[in-house]
Amino acid sequence: MYYVQCHQVVALQLTEINVPDIVDYRHPVTMSCSYDLGENQLNSVKWYKGNEEFYRFAPMLNPRFKDFPVEGVQVVTPESLCNQFLCQIWLTNLSRHSSGQYRCEVSGDAPQFALANGSKNMTVEALPQHDPIISGHMVTYSPGDSSYIQTAKIRLKFCTQQEKLDTNNNTAQTTSGLALLFNYDDDGSTWQMLMACCLSCDAWPG
Repeated sequence: MYYVQCHQVVALQLTEINVPDIVDYRHPVTMSCSYDLGENQLNSVKWYKGNEEFYRFAPMLNPRFKDFPVEGVQVVTPESLCNQFLCQIWLTNLSRHSSGQYRCEVSGDAPQFALANGSKNMTVEALPQHDPIISGHMVTYSPGDSSYIQTAKIRLKFCTQQEKLDTNNNTAQTTSGLALLFNYDDDGSTWQMLMACCLSCDAWPG
């Protein structure tokens, strides 16, 4: 009679990847991925933008951390935090070239050489720094009243990479207005109206 001993090998898994969907180019960005090595030994954690590797953590090598030049990607290496459970990195000096797909790839060591990866897209925008302000309105209106409601001027300043252009030709202001006439209501009832002003930006400046 023969006895066969079975041993279950727990696979390497990428449990979570955190990459923000939309970010402001003026602020640094944190990205991280978490993983469960199971019974594997960690060989490396690699970060890619598209198909280009820009950062690597290899605990069995010296140095353990290494970054590679990729357009739009600048890693704050001293702030990186990578170990047997997660790898967290910081990116700074964002530009329109920083938008794209970011992928975290975790690999185990011999003999299995297990591999797990996950990816997410990130878009870099010039996000508004404050909410628009509505002016020219009153709290209550009587039938027959009219009103011209407008948002305060918003200053737009154009940039090249991280530097503002000082010339006045690169600065613009915009105001939006809405004229309203409140008509009579036959049944004499009162009603409420919610007014909102929304500001959006579709692309990074420059």
